[in-house]
Amino acid sequence: MKHIIDGKVLREAIRLKGYTMAEFAKAIKINRRTLYFYVEGERTPSLRRLVVISKLLNVEINEILVSGKAES
Repeated sequence: MKHIIDGKVLREAIRLKGYTMAEFAKAIKINRRTLYFYVEGERTPSLRRLVVISKLLNVEINEILVSGKAES
């Protein structure tokens, strides 16, 4: 089972905290393109990065993850 970011939830949590996507990317020390890939589900952040994201947004990690079965 692979976990990926729920882009809608992540984007909304960023907005609710008052960040732009660019500001949030800078706050977690990644470039905007990487954050875009997380939001679009094209990349999955490391566990360490997930912890940073969840702490900064004050959300549980499982709130921003979607579980999906690997395709056969």
